[in-house]
Amino acid sequence: MSHFLFGTIISESDWDSEKGDADSRRILQLALSIDINSFLGYAIPQDVVWRMLDNPRRINGSRLPFLLSTSPIRDTSDEMINPLQDLDNGLETVASYLRRVQSWVESILSIDHIHTVEMRMTEGYDSAPALMEVDLKSLALELTRHISWSYVDSIYLSIKKYPAASRSASSPTTTRTSLPTFGLSLNRLRQHWLNYPARTQTILQHGEL
Repeated sequence: MSHFLFGTIISESDWDSEKGDADSRRILQLALSIDINSFLGYAIPQDVVWRMLDNPRRINGSRLPFLLSTSPIRDTSDEMINPLQDLDNGLETVASYLRRVQSWVESILSIDHIHTVEMRMTEGYDSAPALMEVDLKSLALELTRHISWSYVDSIYLSIKKYPAASRSASSPTTTRTSLPTFGLSLNRLRQHWLNYPARTQTILQHGEL
């Protein structure tokens, strides 16, 4: 079964515009500069991704769909988030790619008018779980917590340019106060993290791409 890391880039302006074209080209270049690939908008080749986005293959104003892969000739995210693609160093390989994804999202959010990236990770087709806001600095770790040698759990994240913690008290925002497990117990998540090779934890916390 194929794996997908995909979502929506949300801007204050319309993507179907001259500025939208320029920003989308920049986003493509940002991905290639760190050795990953991004399919944007109509270039997304997988019908199943469009179905999960609940979008009949159209650009909806301020929302630009994307799908991530390791190469322009790969149309899934298997090599990026499925450790079984690399039996020798699978979890380390996944950790490295997800740090690049975090760097890519950080670069996107530095672009004027872009304020949010919504990201989903799934194994095959899956309905959307509850949307959880996560801090940019925790993105790679949050995704990796839902990956092991035996499963890739569905997760739906919102990464904002201005996280809830930094917003004005005059603009109240509902945030989660505990880690959602999407069917996993907290004990299982903790055990999953403790079972990671020490090298993988080092890559996630301090390592380089």
